[in-house]
Amino acid sequence: LREGRDYLLSRLWIERRRERGVVAASEDECRTYLKKHPSEIRSRHILLATAEEAEAALDKLRGGGSFPEAAKKRSLDGETAADGGRMRPALMGETLPELEILFKMGVGELAGPVRSKFGWHILIKDGEEKPAFEAVKDRVKDVIEKQKLDRHLQALQGSFRVEVVDAQFK
Repeated sequence: LREGRDYLLSRLWIERRRERGVVAASEDECRTYLKKHPSEIRSRHILLATAEEAEAALDKLRGGGSFPEAAKKRSLDGETAADGGRMRPALMGETLPELEILFKMGVGELAGPVRSKFGWHILIKDGEEKPAFEAVKDRVKDVIEKQKLDRHLQALQGSFRVEVVDAQFK
């Protein structure tokens, strides 16, 4: 119940910020964002626990191994492994910051190992397209609103003295 209460309070607080225009995104902002970041990418990944495992997997893939098969057998990401590591199509800002390297890669290019808070990723870019604004405007709006919320929270955090006592969060 406490988690549910905290979630609802957080959602109400964010909605109030949206109503006041602090985190709201206009259609013009969305169009500008999509002009600056016009690509939607399709990609796959294999998530592994260590850099050594990731290097070994990358070597096998460079030697001609099948990416989907390797993902099914070795990836720790249960959500994508069964589908050969396929991630959902993504716009800039919808992926982990560490995985934004995908937007600079060529189609068919392998990259990695890339470290994130989840482990080590081997990446391959399957495709890229320029989606129509109407098809992605809600997703772009979500990205912009999240960026605005992050900046707002950083500004608030700067105005309060916070002492982190748990080493896990330092």
